[in-house]
Amino acid sequence: MENLKRLFNYLKPYKRKFIYAMICMVFVAAFQSVIMLLIKPAMDKIFALKQREYLLPIAAGIIIAGFFKFIFSYLQSYLLSWMGQSVVRDIRNEMYEKLMNLSMNYFIKSSTGKLISRLTYDVSLIQRAIVMIPRNILRDGLYVIFFLGILFYLNWIWTLAIFVAFPIISIIILKIGKKIKRRAKRVQELTADIYSILQEKITGIKLIKSVVAEKEEIDEMRVQNHDYFNLLMRLTKADILQAPLIEFLGVIGMSIIVLWGGLEVIHGTSTLGTFVAFIATSISMYRPVKSLTDVNTDIQTAIAAAERIFEILDEKPTVTELSGAGEMKGLAKEIKFESVNFSYVLQKSVLNDINFTIKKGETVAIVGPSGSGKTTIINLLTRFF
Repeated sequence: MENLKRLFNYLKPYKRKFIYAMICMVFVAAFQSVIMLLIKPAMDKIFALKQREYLLPIAAGIIIAGFFKFIFSYLQSYLLSWMGQSVVRDIRNEMYEKLMNLSMNYFIKSSTGKLISRLTYDVSLIQRAIVMIPRNILRDGLYVIFFLGILFYLNWIWTLAIFVAFPIISIIILKIGKKIKRRAKRVQELTADIYSILQEKITGIKLIKSVVAEKEEIDEMRVQNHDYFNLLMRLTKADILQAPLIEFLGVIGMSIIVLWGGLEVIHGTSTLGTFVAFIATSISMYRPVKSLTDVNTDIQTAIAAAERIFEILDEKPTVTELSGAGEMKGLAKEIKFESVNFSYVLQKSVLNDINFTIKKGETVAIVGPSGSGKTTIINLLTRFF
């Protein structure tokens, strides 16, 4: 969760717009609740008692509430999308700046395709999380709170009856969430592998064709795609299990209310308006409850993506300027290598005790077999390492 907190710190510069979006969410939930509350008098006064004087006020109330819900729903969606895109822009700029300032050895040990995957695919997952997580938690959380208030107002005993399944739902969500996080991270890693293969093979297509290796490359991509498909389906299986399972538990609660409430309406201890309004509100509460369960998937996916992004942002360059280092204004006298030893990895030396001097104005050729260290000498000369 530490990475998730760090991720949402990127929202701080846009705090004011986030507050405006929250206010809009409150109004969206409030006006939707007004519509649900108007169902009871509509059923009791108009359909049951045939009182025509309630027709116009109730119809007008529904239209007005629906209009304001539309206005505030549009505003909150726009504000959240604007913030999501702004955060993605900031993260992508920060990642690119970090990559430009990292030392050359980081790019030697890192695949270009995987880096591109993190700058594109992983960042797009972050954008979705920035938009969906606050929206689902705040707006749909408010829906659930307001709808529960209506349900308790209509009949508190019926409301308590549908809460029986909630502890079971919570346990299911927690268990599934652990699987989703683990599989989401692996999916992101395999996505990066596919990006890497595509980048390497497309840029090296001349070599592949020159050695007639098309079949081997096609087989390698088929294997990679098959592994990606299998893992993605395992992630999908864990994700889609939540909604139908919760819906089934909700159906059980609804059937209890139909039996119980129906008997009370038949015996005259409850009105038809109360029963219909209760059923309608319960059904309307399903979508926000489902959205809240989807938050679990978005959070686990965002955590996995954030871990991969922050790996880049937390990387330290191995070549740094000394404090007070002077500016090099050109070659003054000579280039001199004196007892130079170098290795890219420990215990695997590339250069051993290299000594030479090149005077200013001289032209020197560095020759040797492949892997003898010619490129390494040039890389050291340009201070890549």
